[in-house]
Amino acid sequence: NYHIFPLCKKDEVDNYIMNTHEKIDKARKKKTDSSAKIGLLGSPTFFKTIRSKLISKGFRVKCYFIPYHPSKIVNFLFNNKIGFNLFLILKRIDFKFFKLNYKYKDPKIKEFLEKDKLDIGFHKLGFILKRNIIDPFKIGLINDHWAILPFVKGRSTIEYSLLFGFPIGA
Repeated sequence: NYHIFPLCKKDEVDNYIMNTHEKIDKARKKKTDSSAKIGLLGSPTFFKTIRSKLISKGFRVKCYFIPYHPSKIVNFLFNNKIGFNLFLILKRIDFKFFKLNYKYKDPKIKEFLEKDKLDIGFHKLGFILKRNIIDPFKIGLINDHWAILPFVKGRSTIEYSLLFGFPIGA
């Protein structure tokens, strides 16, 4: 009950991708407005390079870590202080981030994020987001999904893209 067979033809997906690329090309030609306050949500290891590039372009960036993952092994690592600190050292994470020790549905996450008055966010979280994480961003939150939406939804998106014969994309 997590996947829906896309009721469209491959050429519809190809046209959608082509139109999206045209929009991206237009956006890249515009001058960058670096006045936005950006929030990056997820493990700091995902954001090391992205954070650095955004800061070099003049953006104000803050990172937030919500230590929850549906995998019991990953969840254990996220919540084991010694293991997680060792992981950060091995990955050479040397920047400040905020660890939000709340359940991922907790309204306190919204309160915490709203205090920073963030404009836009990007997340790399391993769960379906709730309003407490989406709402605090004035412009919006960019969703990380490794398939062409709205055509391939749910988890295991790379596998389903291959199964349906769709290009793999984000």
